[in-house]
Amino acid sequence: MEAEDRGMPYLSDFLLFDNTDDPLYIPAPNPSGAQEGAMAPTIAHDLHEALSRLRETSFQAVACRASSEEIFDLARQIRETSPGTPLVFLFDRSQAHLVGPCLQSVFETCLCTEGLSLVTLGGAFRHAVSRRLAHTERLKAGTALSEARLEVESHRKAYRRISDDLRSASRAFASMEEINRLFSHATDEMEAIRNFCRVLVKGHGYRMAWSACPRETPEGLDLVPLTHAGEERGFLSKPLE
Repeated sequence: MEAEDRGMPYLSDFLLFDNTDDPLYIPAPNPSGAQEGAMAPTIAHDLHEALSRLRETSFQAVACRASSEEIFDLARQIRETSPGTPLVFLFDRSQAHLVGPCLQSVFETCLCTEGLSLVTLGGAFRHAVSRRLAHTERLKAGTALSEARLEVESHRKAYRRISDDLRSASRAFASMEEINRLFSHATDEMEAIRNFCRVLVKGHGYRMAWSACPRETPEGLDLVPLTHAGEERGFLSKPLE
């Protein structure tokens, strides 16, 4: 029978890593109706054995039992070997102060070994799997949300560029129409140039537009202002460099 057809995974789908010298007693339940291999997890007694089993088999979760000094380093090595495998911290009363730090680091859940049974161990395994799946889904949702935000911002920037281009093109067309109209009504060249400067100021937002005629002088080429429109503020009265 395949694992996905069982409804719940067997304990043999999980790894129990016990790195202590203290025997761990787990009462066996009534085996009546139990499937072969379903009633006990796979056990590893040292780190090398645990890592080897993780490389050979895809376990649904790993329960770790170790001294307070070793537990975090051992869990880190297990997580590095099998990044997606949920971890359960098996602790005794003297290690109760480590529950919070363990849950904040690499462990999905914790289980006290006092009164431990295969039922409570199986429940802890399944809870760890559930939390790991939820964490994975949150990460996926966060990634999808970030990508969506980047895409929305990209569309906004593209929309702003298109809007700016359309406004610029609209102003250009309006200015061309205004220039054609003014040129057709101009009585002389100077009036036509003056009207052109007015259109630039009015239609394109320039503060001032001016026109000049080049002139040869003993010092070199000079520009002689002819006409302007907008806020001149004495600019044309100063020598042009």
